[in-house]
Amino acid sequence: MRKQVLLRDQHGVVLVVALVMLLVLTLIGISGITTSVFENTMAGNERLYNLAFYAADGGLEDFQATAPTNFAFLADPAPSGVYFAAPKSVGGATYQVTWRRLGGGTASQLYQVTSTGTAPGFPLPARVSVEAIVEFGGSTQGYD
Repeated sequence: MRKQVLLRDQHGVVLVVALVMLLVLTLIGISGITTSVFENTMAGNERLYNLAFYAADGGLEDFQATAPTNFAFLADPAPSGVYFAAPKSVGGATYQVTWRRLGGGTASQLYQVTSTGTAPGFPLPARVSVEAIVEFGGSTQGYD
């Protein structure tokens, strides 16, 4: 009678080792795919944020460039308002400019200008607001 020692019998060990290695490689692959999807989402969010930021900044530039030539606007006694009746579109994003008169004399006027840029996104749009103090008239003109 022959006694069989199970630990010395190596039939099927290669199959077990191959399955364990396949499991490890599968886990590494799933981890890589998850990381790629996450980084792709982050890059898309950053692109939307940048688009909204540049739209808001463009709104400030537009206000600063066009308001000094609009003498009816500068003579308007209203303390605040929306500069453009509807949001303006630029590069797939929109911006809305609101202003508030801070004061000033006959030579110059100070305005607090808020420009909000919005970039369309799913599920929520990216929205960025930029504020500046703008002076019109006097010896200098521009942002403070």
